Amino acid sequence: MNTDRIAPFTENYNKIEDVIKTECSVCEAYNPDISKGVPPTINTYIGLWDTGATGSVITKKVIDELNLKPTGGVYVRNTSGVRFESTYKINILLPSNAGVSFLDATEGLLGDFDVLIGMDIISKGDFAISNSNGKTIFTFQIPSTHKTDFVQELTSLVSLTPPKDKE
Repeated sequence: MNTDRIAPFTENYNKIEDVIKTECSVCEAYNPDISKGVPPTINTYIGLWDTGATGSVITKKVIDELNLKPTGGVYVRNTSGVRFESTYKINILLPSNAGVSFLDATEGLLGDFDVLIGMDIISKGDFAISNSNGKTIFTFQIPSTHKTDFVQELTSLVSLTPPKDKE
């Protein structure tokens, strides 16, 4: 297996977390291999990982700071109903320095973070959260490299356990 392209990262939290946030960097979509001139501004924001979101979302703050222009629009459904929102082409850089380029991000209101990382990014890799010993560990990598199956792992462990002596 070629590991040159695999970009994993792990975040350790000192308690059980019910919200997973990491830093991520965002810029206007561009291809550094073919783009001429000055690269676009890249800013770092707090991103919330949301497996319940189909697509990624950015706030007006991100749009304004990066001077992004709308490239389309979509109808979005959330707890406040259905609305039409503008979309923007962005590149996003995760803590592992793995990037997702030319991503369609939707404008939205997000609270105390500026980027919502949805399944359009999560589905490109391996995503796991463990809560052991009162602490949360979150790990992610792009691209996916293997299948994780807790049932299969447990079955393998049980089959390796020597039989108990009969009394």
